[in-house]
Amino acid sequence: MKVWKRKQIHSTFHVSLLRKFLADETAHIPLDDIQVDESLNYVERPVAVLDRKVKRLRNKEIGIVKVQWQHRKGSEWTWEAET
Repeated sequence: MKVWKRKQIHSTFHVSLLRKFLADETAHIPLDDIQVDESLNYVERPVAVLDRKVKRLRNKEIGIVKVQWQHRKGSEWTWEAET
């Protein structure tokens, strides 16, 4: 594998490399549905717990749950530590 020397990499780019942005309408979230807290952080609400597992580490076990989120972009669910 050939590794380029640092002097060959430029920190600028040419305008011709820019492309038109096409918005994905399926990822659109209506502004009325967005909730923020006092410090203007986005509030996500869990919708349902889909699954439960116990992960075994060397000397302890940790419970984790698969949570479906409301308005999460990308993945619709994540694994979270059970509290």
